[in-house]
Amino acid sequence: MKTIEIKGSPFEMGVEYGKQCKKEIKSLLKFIYLLITRASMPDFKTGRMRIYYIIPTFFTTKKKKRNLYSTIKKHEDWIKSYFPDSIEFMKGISEGARVNYEDILYLNILTELSYALYHCSSWSAVGNVTETGEPFLGMNSDEEKIMSRYEIILHIEPKNGNKIIGTVIAGTILFGAAMNDKGLAAAFPILLWVKSGGDYFEHMPVIALYRILFECGNIDEALELYKTLPNPAASVSMHLADKKKIARIEFTKKESHIEISENGTFYNCNMAMSEKIKKYDKIYSLKEKATNNAFPRTKRMNELLKKFSGSINEDVMKKIASDHGDEDTRNKSICQHHKIFSGGIVTLTSFIAKPKELKMWISDGTPCNHEYKEFEF
Repeated sequence: MKTIEIKGSPFEMGVEYGKQCKKEIKSLLKFIYLLITRASMPDFKTGRMRIYYIIPTFFTTKKKKRNLYSTIKKHEDWIKSYFPDSIEFMKGISEGARVNYEDILYLNILTELSYALYHCSSWSAVGNVTETGEPFLGMNSDEEKIMSRYEIILHIEPKNGNKIIGTVIAGTILFGAAMNDKGLAAAFPILLWVKSGGDYFEHMPVIALYRILFECGNIDEALELYKTLPNPAASVSMHLADKKKIARIEFTKKESHIEISENGTFYNCNMAMSEKIKKYDKIYSLKEKATNNAFPRTKRMNELLKKFSGSINEDVMKKIASDHGDEDTRNKSICQHHKIFSGGIVTLTSFIAKPKELKMWISDGTPCNHEYKEFEF
């Protein structure tokens, strides 16, 4: 997994990012536009795939892309009103990678456009459930297998703001999980089936949530910033850990639910956990095969956090990330290895943070058979 180190203003960092990831960004854009075009074909919508729609997909991709540009451009002023630095960052990426600005903007609004970048498991622990009482935060980033070629580690040092190290998909600043040099760690798993309706332009772009990493040094500051903003336009959960405590916020367009703890655990495996947000979660009406193992992952995460209560440290966090289940959760657990031809949902990378020591560990691939690399500020 490529590690990109960039410094400077948002635009300067973007240019360098684009230069270093030009190949990955251009390849990802081709893949995404082909995927979007294929998804618009009549057979895809019915779920009955027909081979004779594959060739037209290649011939109509450019037209689909041009049609999307007018929709994409509408998002610029919306994002600028909440996170102006991100626009400069994206303009820099487009210049560095030599691609259209609209293409980079598109990659950074995929969550709002219903293409979830991360089907993930996230968890945190603090207090008497950890070995030393200090907080830990973990996240396994799961996606289609093909996305592994686009996952990178981004290390940024802004002229003004916090330094950040975390994982992103090439061309985006949508961190899956990250920590800044003040010791604030965050993970942003999608609540895949949570819907609450409404026009998303009336809400905050998801990218604005990442301001907490750039601007805040602890959970209290992050929550103060959040209070000044409306709920995001897509349903996500946000896990936070600083040097003293942990927090979880579950968002829909209509409501959010905040939990803070100095003694306990939080977790999400693409499902809403709070009763307040569960009423919007459509997962309970779906067949289990359509849920990316959300039910067994949730069950197993609960079992593991109870099993290791009182002994959680960085090694135990890695064990949890590498778990393959037991009995009814066997091969449906936290470390995912699904294979459908060359695709299927798999764990692309695993992230473990220890904020008190400003340390984190990131695996390049499934944590069960790939070594973690240590990073620290």
